[in-house]
Amino acid sequence: MKILYSFFYIIVYLFLSAQISFCQHTITLEEAVNTGLLANYDILISKNNTDISQKNFTYGNAGFLPRLNTSLSQTYTNSNSTLKFFNGTERTAKGAKANALNASAVVNWTVFDGFNMFVSYDRLRTMNEIQKINLKESIQQTILDIQKTYYQIVLQKKLLIALEQNIQMYEKIVGLVNTRLSIGTASKYDLMFSQVELNNYKANYYTQKTLLENAKVELNTLLSKKTEEEFDVVDSVVIGQRMNKEGVNLALNNAVNLADNYRLMNNLDLKSTRSQFYPTIGLTAGYNYVKSQTQIGQVLFNQTSGFTYGVVASWNLFDGLSSRTSYQVSKITSINSEIVYKKTKLESEAKLLQYYKIYSTNLDIFTLENENMSIAQQVSALAIDRFNLGIISAFELQEAQRSYIAAQNRYENARYKAKISELELLKLDGKIINVKN
Repeated sequence: MKILYSFFYIIVYLFLSAQISFCQHTITLEEAVNTGLLANYDILISKNNTDISQKNFTYGNAGFLPRLNTSLSQTYTNSNSTLKFFNGTERTAKGAKANALNASAVVNWTVFDGFNMFVSYDRLRTMNEIQKINLKESIQQTILDIQKTYYQIVLQKKLLIALEQNIQMYEKIVGLVNTRLSIGTASKYDLMFSQVELNNYKANYYTQKTLLENAKVELNTLLSKKTEEEFDVVDSVVIGQRMNKEGVNLALNNAVNLADNYRLMNNLDLKSTRSQFYPTIGLTAGYNYVKSQTQIGQVLFNQTSGFTYGVVASWNLFDGLSSRTSYQVSKITSINSEIVYKKTKLESEAKLLQYYKIYSTNLDIFTLENENMSIAQQVSALAIDRFNLGIISAFELQEAQRSYIAAQNRYENARYKAKISELELLKLDGKIINVKN
């Protein structure tokens, strides 16, 4: 009767699980990546930063263009005044009114600043390039995170299905042992041991289900979706053809390119501090208009207008050696950036070699575990047949089943690790953006 109840519960559970899966929409890896590229918050922030740097990359911000300033003022006064002149005349006015209109337009244009405007323009270009690399890194890292999480869901789903199948198998084993117990060919110990194994796998099932649900929450977060949104994934995990180490290079590596651009930025800073040793020359031109009226004073009405123009030059001949100190500091910083670039390149080359070894090893392990699982599956089937014939004990049957379950887990984990190491290698090579499987 217990066996019938257990069998009934399994059938009901599988039916409900199938109904839930049917209601869930299935999302492919490519759909997940495309959704993440459009909605991921890190990418959106990086895109906005790139837009800011692009807008700042202008000749005006670099100092090439002139500056035009205008001003306009109209003032009114109402005052009590007493005027005494040298000839003894005295004049007094109460509530004397006056007004003044001032308008001006001034153009200032720096035509030489020690070549700093050219340096500033190059700095803006380099900063824009740095933001583009940051955006590329954000996109590639997001793609990598989405793919790793997607394949993590596939892994946890595979392991959950394997546990479901193993629970069904142990239900059958418990039933077989119970039958043999009733005819005297098995002991109560065999039955109790089998039941304990079954309960262990049921407990593992709940843990495995939680791991699957948490992986789905993580993917929803990466896709900027509601964390509780339900979905299913495609079980397929395609491992690409084995890559050659010679075919992987660092020409597109973001870390190396960033270090190279920061090296260029520090060199430009050095040039900028050098410009302080040169004079600054500018052109200026303007137009002024002044009109004033008053009811008391020596001038009743005044109106002036006209143009002004000229050349402005300045040269900081001595500033307490501050410019020299800034130049020396910038020179050391530039040397450091060169060292950082070499260090980053060396570390990336080392990481490339390490990742390739991990990738190659994981592929070999996956091939081996694939063979092991096939053998363990055959051993499990033979053990069941031998148990039915009474050749082996329940303990020996469970040992074969445990071996098969372990082989399944190792196979699924080996496949996952092989795929992830492939993605990590492609990310280091700067080619993960082309991956669709």
